[in-house]
Amino acid sequence: MIDKSLWKPEELSIFEEFKYKCIRCGNDAVTLHELIPKSLAPKTWRQKENRVPLCEVCHLWAHKYGTKNSRYVLEWHRSKLRGRV
Repeated sequence: MIDKSLWKPEELSIFEEFKYKCIRCGNDAVTLHELIPKSLAPKTWRQKENRVPLCEVCHLWAHKYGTKNSRYVLEWHRSKLRGRV
């Protein structure tokens, strides 16, 4: 479980939406991953719709495969969990 004291309320709301679970595998989430990185979206990278909770393994996977490959997979998982797929 994450240390809630380290996160801002708007960040905690993202974790809460997904019950503190990784959207990709369902393990405990440890971080928020930006679907579009700060380098490509310097003004909007912290917005709720750009961030998803991930476990350590899935966060490493997302960075290994890069934004072009991981973004759409993570967006699909998020939509599925929200009941939109």
